[in-house]
Amino acid sequence: MAYLIWVVRILLFLVLLGLATHNLDSVHVRGLFGLEWQAPMALVLLVVFSIGTLLGALVTVRLTYALRQSPDRDNALAPVGAVPSPVEAASLAYTSRAPVPARPSAPPDDAGI
Repeated sequence: MAYLIWVVRILLFLVLLGLATHNLDSVHVRGLFGLEWQAPMALVLLVVFSIGTLLGALVTVRLTYALRQSPDRDNALAPVGAVPSPVEAASLAYTSRAPVPARPSAPPDDAGI
């Protein structure tokens, strides 16, 4: 199985290398404030892909670090309206939370006075 994975990787590399050599046309990238960059299309795609990969890795590292620093690791990244599992619900039932106050009753009817 490992050989098959390496064959697929080599084939993918060769296909991407072939695409890169066929896309050596010059591309103008125009930015803000009149900045302009002229480079081969393959290089522009490589730079954009690398920046996206770097940003994705930084976000992943930040979330992982935040999760490790959280005192409540199990629920640190849980959505706000997340429904707890039955085990979590049972454990929450025995925690020392303050009781939820009851809703005030309707005002008395003074029509009979």
